[in-house]
Amino acid sequence: PIIYFGYDSLGIHPKNCPVNIAIGVFNWGTYLGEGALENGVRVTISPWRKFHSSSFPTTAKANGQYLNSILAARDAKDKGFDEALLLNQEGTIAEGAGQNLFLVKNRQLFTNGEDSSILMGITRDTVIQLAKDRGIPVHVGRLSLGQLFSADEVFFSGTASEITPIREIDGRKIGNGKPGQITRELQKIYLDLVHGEVQGYDEWFSYIPKKLQKRRLQAVEI
Repeated sequence: PIIYFGYDSLGIHPKNCPVNIAIGVFNWGTYLGEGALENGVRVTISPWRKFHSSSFPTTAKANGQYLNSILAARDAKDKGFDEALLLNQEGTIAEGAGQNLFLVKNRQLFTNGEDSSILMGITRDTVIQLAKDRGIPVHVGRLSLGQLFSADEVFFSGTASEITPIREIDGRKIGNGKPGQITRELQKIYLDLVHGEVQGYDEWFSYIPKKLQKRRLQAVEI
């Protein structure tokens, strides 16, 4: 879904421009490439920094903000990596070009928060809750490069990336270079959950009445 200002003025101030909504529906493969969920991805620290919240609201999912991510992602691809990891203006870890980040150390989960200039992702919140429900301690705070490189496991979370293990960062293996146990456990429960195979999270779902389901099938057949 994309919400944008329609036509009334082409100036910087939207004035009386109407608010329009477009929804695109299409097939999309694994976001970070074939085998990413199973084998993990190779990541590089981007030379581009994540913009600060004093310049732009980092917690807003706004189209223009993704120019920052595009620069980082293109740089990573040009260097032969799967994805970029951005630092913030303070030099601590922000997030991936389109994902939040989690570290695992001694079977404890670490991630950062709003003060690290990140987008507060829905999947991030889901991972935190799933971990807590399984007795995995979760710590939210700023993350340093030292913590990153000494982590036992590292993974991305996001609507498109789901839970994608990170096996290598700038040539340094994370753990043994393979997706770790906690990552695998959270990935499995998350994928089962979004396919409706896990009980106890009904408040996260919007169920479609049978009448609407039938209408949808008829529309597809047409």
